[in-house]
Amino acid sequence: MNNYKKLSIAFSFFILLFYGEIAINIACGPEPDPYDYYVSYFHNDIQGDAYAAFSFTDLSFLYSEDEPQKESQINCDEWAQYLGGDVKATDVFSVMYRADNKTDSLISAWRTKKSITLPDTLKDNTFLKAIAKHKSAFDYYLFAKDCEEASAYAYDMWDPAPRDTTSMDSLAEKAIKRLKKVKRDEFLRLRYAYQAARMYHYSARYEKCLAVYEDYIEPLSYRSAVRGWALALKAGALRWLGDKEQAAFLFSKVFESNPERRIQAYKNYHYIDVSTPSVLALAKSKEEQAVIWSIEGFNNPSLNLHTLDTVYKLAPTSVLNGVLLIREMNKLEGYLNESPLSNDVYGYRNYYYGSDSLQLTAKSYADSLFRFSLHLASDKKYREPAFATIAAAYISWMQGENKRAFDLLQQLNPEHLSPKLQDQYRITELLVQASNIKKGDNFNPNALVPALKWLDEKCIVERKDKVDSFYGQKDLRFSRTTRHFYQSLLAPKYLALQDTAMAAILMVKGDLEWNQSHTRDSLFKYSSSETINFWRQQLTPTSLLRIKTLTENTPKDGLTEYLVKVLPALPNDDYYELLGTGYLRTHEYDKAVAAFDKLSPNYKFWVASDWYGSSEDAALHADPFLTTINDYPKAYADRGLNKKEFAEQMAMWQRKIKSNPKNAAKYYFAMANGVYQTGIFGNSWYLISYSWSHLDAYVSGTNYYDDDYKHAKQAIIWYEKARSLSKDVNFKATCTFMLAKCEQKKYGYRSVNDYYSSHNYGEPDPLWLFSMKNKYFVELEKYYKGTAFYNQALGECSYLSDFISARSK
Repeated sequence: MNNYKKLSIAFSFFILLFYGEIAINIACGPEPDPYDYYVSYFHNDIQGDAYAAFSFTDLSFLYSEDEPQKESQINCDEWAQYLGGDVKATDVFSVMYRADNKTDSLISAWRTKKSITLPDTLKDNTFLKAIAKHKSAFDYYLFAKDCEEASAYAYDMWDPAPRDTTSMDSLAEKAIKRLKKVKRDEFLRLRYAYQAARMYHYSARYEKCLAVYEDYIEPLSYRSAVRGWALALKAGALRWLGDKEQAAFLFSKVFESNPERRIQAYKNYHYIDVSTPSVLALAKSKEEQAVIWSIEGFNNPSLNLHTLDTVYKLAPTSVLNGVLLIREMNKLEGYLNESPLSNDVYGYRNYYYGSDSLQLTAKSYADSLFRFSLHLASDKKYREPAFATIAAAYISWMQGENKRAFDLLQQLNPEHLSPKLQDQYRITELLVQASNIKKGDNFNPNALVPALKWLDEKCIVERKDKVDSFYGQKDLRFSRTTRHFYQSLLAPKYLALQDTAMAAILMVKGDLEWNQSHTRDSLFKYSSSETINFWRQQLTPTSLLRIKTLTENTPKDGLTEYLVKVLPALPNDDYYELLGTGYLRTHEYDKAVAAFDKLSPNYKFWVASDWYGSSEDAALHADPFLTTINDYPKAYADRGLNKKEFAEQMAMWQRKIKSNPKNAAKYYFAMANGVYQTGIFGNSWYLISYSWSHLDAYVSGTNYYDDDYKHAKQAIIWYEKARSLSKDVNFKATCTFMLAKCEQKKYGYRSVNDYYSSHNYGEPDPLWLFSMKNKYFVELEKYYKGTAFYNQALGECSYLSDFISARSK
């Protein structure tokens, strides 16, 4: 890979991870799952697991570090076949790979002294019984153990002891002597030669390693995986001797021939870093060239049709075509598939995938990939043309061509497909059906229920078959597909239908397919951040009340009935806390108090805290009725109000406006402060929001309460009302200044990227330029100049002083 490509990939990683780190740090959440940072419905294992490690992911070098096959299993199978009879490969494994030095010594003594008794775990071992009668095999077994011990090297940076190269050279020479004594036994002859090459390689005697390969391994005709292992040693020796092109070519040969060494060969190929043409020049067939192109393609995170076209022309029947096609479709999904609701709040994914130029490129690429898939299906050279037809249908769905996708699927009989293709067929069919849910459409969503039940069942079976791994459980494809289907496809569909309640239920359902630990006693305990954020940011009191109604009187209509039953028991504390918060956002303070009254007697409201503080000293207590000239640094109280106390105070002032109209101006002003201070710029933001970042101000509105949280619109109404009802000039000046602060909140950025892009070196801050045209600053200077508050604000507010200075020039 040339330096330009390396720099391009490195820069792409930097951009993605930089903005990703912003969101991660703000959320205090885990690092992104490398298998789940974009929405995918096309399973990458459809063409088998032989090349699964090279499936697409931009967040790690390989999709998996596990070799497609186990070297130990292959070796044990070969030994069992060589010894014949009733020798079991599992018995070979227990002795060859599990026995420690003490057991090896016991086995060695047992063969020569029949009086020695083996432990119960070994006395009936079929492998030991066989080699006990086969002196040459037994001798090699003991010799291999000696080589293993000599090559076992644990590097300690604090005590970098050199390898015992003398012992390894001695073992290599001994192996050559022994292989000459077993001339007619090519099985053992090959293994002795391999051990000799291996010992010479580890002791850095690379010329001798090559000589062993050429003199003793290459002439053998015996078919064994060991030949590939030896070829890898030859490739490594050539690399260190300076013949990098030949070394890379040989690693490509190992990559193709030995699945148990495929990942190792792939890494070594790229570590060498040679030009592709120089390696291709060494290939002796089109098939070998196809493998080299594939190795290069697996290391390319960009859209890459050239490799796909080239490999197909060179080797149209190779499974590599299907693997590469899936990889390209998975790349395309990052551009064309929708993100989960409430995900990517700060726009880093949009920065990476969503620019207009990238979207145009992706759409054009989708057309090309669709044509390639059709060609792969119609040409009939590829081993599984039905796979290519399903791929074409899936690409059509991503492009919004549902009719075309449906017609392509109709060309196939799913009963005649392999199990994995059948699954992908059904997933694609479900996606096409669900895409028909739209306003004014006659599609009946209840028709989805049978397919959803099937998908749920696939998740259950999948979990039984998987074991714990890197991110909890290893690559649960059906669970991930199901979660994305509910949260990234169905939920947005219902949100577009303005059915926010059903969208919220779908978000919970998606989490259940991913996390089976969910219990019905908690709404958020086992929910994902996307679901929790959606419920907290999108659900109005009306939607929350509808959800409660659905849980208590579930309609027997199919889909709704199927989904609602997964919700935890409502009402509960999570529910009423959220309902009360919703009423705070809609300024229905009496209703907020009533909702909070239903919380458990000992319920503790969450209080924001300073990340750099400790325990209770770090609490940032809200003082929502404080009048502040500058938003930063925020002014906090020694003891703040919780949500219920805030609701009670606001409700009291709402009542007093009617009962004591003489002081209405004061009440309106206090309520306006309450709304202002609960915005992102205030000290009481956590009374209506569950998270805060200064970046919130630079993201376009995504929450139903953003008019207050980001733009202080209700505060404007109440400050205006307070000013109009008062005759106190200094009070009017205060109201006008607060209105000027609210006016500033009208300026916004579409994304974090826009914010950073607008702050180029040497150019004025666009927010500052906007503030220099603030109509309330004009009124403040015209009508209230000379008041005590005006003089105070002029001394403390840089925006106002800059405005006055600019006006005086």
